[in-house]
Amino acid sequence: MVFQQRAKSSSVRPFPVVMAELYKTEGFSGWYRGITASLARESIYSSLRFGLYEPFRDGFGSVIDKESNLQRILSRMAAGCSAGGLAAVVACPTELLKVRAQGYVGKPPSFPKLIVEVAGSPVKLRNFYEGVSTTVVRFADKSYDF
Repeated sequence: MVFQQRAKSSSVRPFPVVMAELYKTEGFSGWYRGITASLARESIYSSLRFGLYEPFRDGFGSVIDKESNLQRILSRMAAGCSAGGLAAVVACPTELLKVRAQGYVGKPPSFPKLIVEVAGSPVKLRNFYEGVSTTVVRFADKSYDF
């Protein structure tokens, strides 16, 4: 997949061709580059998003007119966006680690070494929140249901 993004030509190669080329150049483990960070990110983000939705929904639902369908829909959208946005803020460090690990040409460093690399020297917590606003907007808008 990274190969498709770095391809010089404008043609899109079929998925099986990309996977075969990845296997030839990096082996079986190339298919799983960044899997540790991906699993960490997904478990944190999804758990928080699902867990926070109901309290937000109930909180927004308590201040609306129960008979208004529009207010009910808008309160659920607000609850979903709030739950997704807050989960995205908390999961942002793992999202950043996932993107960094998957962006390496060749084998990325181990997960603990990747954490140290992102943290910097001296350690700066804000390094883990690069792009947090984009991450929040991207995840907040797809976190609501009707």
